[in-house]
Amino acid sequence: MKIYNFFLKGFILAFLIFSIYSCTSDKKKQKKDKEIISEQVINLNVPSFNKDSAYKYLEEQLSFGPRVIGSDAWLKCSKYLVNKLKLWADTVIVQIAPVRTFDGKIFNAKNIIASFNPEDDNRILLASHWDSRPFADKDPWPENRKKPIDGANDGASGVAILMEIAKILSQHKPPVGIDIILFDAEDYGPTED
Repeated sequence: MKIYNFFLKGFILAFLIFSIYSCTSDKKKQKKDKEIISEQVINLNVPSFNKDSAYKYLEEQLSFGPRVIGSDAWLKCSKYLVNKLKLWADTVIVQIAPVRTFDGKIFNAKNIIASFNPEDDNRILLASHWDSRPFADKDPWPENRKKPIDGANDGASGVAILMEIAKILSQHKPPVGIDIILFDAEDYGPTED
């Protein structure tokens, strides 16, 4: 749950900063020290983050199994993510590119990009990766080290938070452009001994 709080606080902070930035006052109108400077009151309606909804998105990702690039679970999950984001975002793009892994295998990676308020040049980027590691090389039990991991905490949790944020953004148009990128092939790195 710590990662939920971290991303939620980060989203709220970014939202507040950009909201305040867009409401700047004309400082040139300030006169000498003796004049009274009026304060601008900014009322923000910050939507609530539904942790139960986000947790459901995490469970749905895990229901496919380990999302190792090129696997059946990976393919099903990519379709699920694209379809969900199409419900909320103004545009959704799937960026497909061949990648060569450290062990010489070639896969077609799928980065999923959801954009809100795409015409705005002032943009915020929120990102996570949606794939999972093909082997549990850090597992304390040697018999598990060649098995794929489900990636609940690393990957699926970040994506679940971004999905809930995407749903919120569809209901509350942001004052700036926001892009959510779900990166692929992030977790297929070499084993560190």
